[in-house]
This record gives sequence, C-alpha cells and structure tokens, in this order.
Amino acid sequence: DILLRHTDSNVNPENWDWQALKGEFNIIFLTDTTIPKEKIPKMKQEELLDTLLDKAKEKLAWREQELGEDGFNELLRFVLMATIDRNWRDHLYELDDLRQGISLRAYAQKDPLIEYKHESRKTYEDMRIEVAKNASSLIFRAQPGPRQRRPQPTREYKPSAIAQPAAQPAAQGAPAARRPVVAGKKIGRNDPCPCGSGKKYKKCCGRNA
Repeated sequence: DILLRHTDSNVNPENWDWQALKGEFNIIFLTDTTIPKEKIPKMKQEELLDTLLDKAKEKLAWREQELGEDGFNELLRFVLMATIDRNWRDHLYELDDLRQGISLRAYAQKDPLIEYKHESRKTYEDMRIEVAKNASSLIFRAQPGPRQRRPQPTREYKPSAIAQPAAQPAAQGAPAARRPVVAGKKIGRNDPCPCGSGKKYKKCCGRNA
C-alpha cells in the first residue's frame, strides 16, 4: 500500500515521491530506507518492494532478539488483539453510517443493495490495510511491562470428618428392642408389659419378679 501510493510503474522512477515514501516507511518501521541515487533511474516496483520487505524483516528480527522469543510473542499477541478490536469496532460504525444513507443512492438511479455491497467491501479492505499499518507501527514502539507472576492460592488444611459407621438394619423377624421400664405405680401381673412387647407382665419382664 505504501509502495503504490508513492510509486507508479508508468512514471519514471526519478519522479517517484521518494521523500514521502521514505518518511512513511520510517514512521512505521523506525528504520532508514535510503536508496542509492545511482539505483533510482533503473529501479522497478518489484525490486523496491523486495528491498523494503528485507528491511522490515531485518527490523522485526532485531525486535524479537531484543525482547526474547517469549516476550516478543506476548507483545505480538497483545498488539494484534488490540489493533483488530479497535479497527473492527470502527468498521462496524462505518457500516452503520453507510446503511443509514445508502437509500439515497436510489435518487441517482443506482441500486442501494449493490452500492452497499460495493462500499462495505471497500471499507473492509481499508480496515485490513489500517490493521496491518497500525500493528506494524505499534510492534516497534510498544514496551512490554514487567511480567508479574500470579500468586498461587494457598490451600487451607481442613481435616475431613470421620465417617460414622452406618447403623445396621435390624434383621427381619428379630424382636424389637425393649424400652427400659420406668419405675412408677405397681404393675399388675396380668397387665400389659410396659416394655411394649404386647405380652402380659407376668410372662415378660415380670416373669422373675
């Protein structure tokens, strides 16, 4: 995109806007792009593109060496996410504005739907170029802060509850547990036994009385 804005294959290379090309490239990549004057008259766009790409890759390799592999990858991930998020939101706002005014194209005998598809495609391509430009510039300017290690949560020791043995179910057909006899009024020998067995007192708890 930078190359196409400042050069033209149909124009003599000596008439290209070398000053603007150098200035814009230096702003993004923070590196010199001076081309020897003797090479300019025979310079082609493809050759110039290769030269600019080599300088950009060289600067990128230097940045990676400066930060280390882990630091560089972390910075790259942050820059891409932040740049894409910001430009994508701007792109959605542009689509909203375009959608609100696209119906006016009908007065110019143009199909609003076709016009909207054409314009939205153009804004998307512009967004992609802007993302690449902003991300490339930010990679060489952003300074990652010190990496802080997250504190590990301490586990508090809590003794587990001691399991209580489960109550054993009464065997089928076994006699029910007898309730203790509470001393009170005198029980007759033919009265029902107060233990709840259903037998007479003289044949149950009062047998040995």
